[in-house]
Amino acid sequence: MSIANYKEHTKAFNSLLHKNCNKPILLFKGGSGTGKSFLMEHCRAQIQGDVHQVLVDLRATSNVMQIFLQTGRRLSWECFDNFKQHVGELNRQLNINVNGNTQAGLGNMINVELKALFDNATLEQRDERYSTLTNAWAEDINNLDNPCVLLLDVYESANSEIKRWITGDLLSCAVDSAQMRVVVAGQDVPESFGWNHCSELKELYGVPEAEEWLPVIKALGRRIPIEPQLTYLAGICHALKGNPGAIAKVIEGFPRQQ
Repeated sequence: MSIANYKEHTKAFNSLLHKNCNKPILLFKGGSGTGKSFLMEHCRAQIQGDVHQVLVDLRATSNVMQIFLQTGRRLSWECFDNFKQHVGELNRQLNINVNGNTQAGLGNMINVELKALFDNATLEQRDERYSTLTNAWAEDINNLDNPCVLLLDVYESANSEIKRWITGDLLSCAVDSAQMRVVVAGQDVPESFGWNHCSELKELYGVPEAEEWLPVIKALGRRIPIEPQLTYLAGICHALKGNPGAIAKVIEGFPRQQ
């Protein structure tokens, strides 16, 4: 599907899918209603072939452990031998016994082992263990045959622990990885001089101009039902304050071209 006026944003995303990508970090920054989540969905639709992808809604994510688990489930735990080994080694070093776990399945066992590492840890201990496991996890992603795109949406809703991890461990690992790509979208986005040279920032301002939506309408095979057409469309764009997701839903309800 076409997306109005965000051609540069889509182009920047598509560059992440190249094996020789030199800027693996892409930041989408925009206020409420500018279409960040809509753009993320549009970008996901561009991912084809053997490129891996994991979408994380940070509104529904309470800790970094959940991101590890979601990635393992999405890509298969068979891809994360190094990570699993480090989880086990940390538990042994800290004399944490999880042998009594009776839950079935590899994913459940890893969940239990991770909870044992972090449930009673101090903030400093949690950050230190996250760093160790992130390096192992990133090494496994780097060993994949094809790029892996991590899409982190609604960054402003992430808690301080997750923001600290994204800005520090995650994006630092992305700089050194041949296969990891990270897209972060939010009303605010991470900032750091440590990986700034490997990142690209694209701001979103919404799409209030009616003319920008004409190619979208054409691509969808729709027609504007009321004359004068451009005036009618401009009224919709104004009423919806340029919100791309809301405008697109209205367009999808337009009659089809005959």
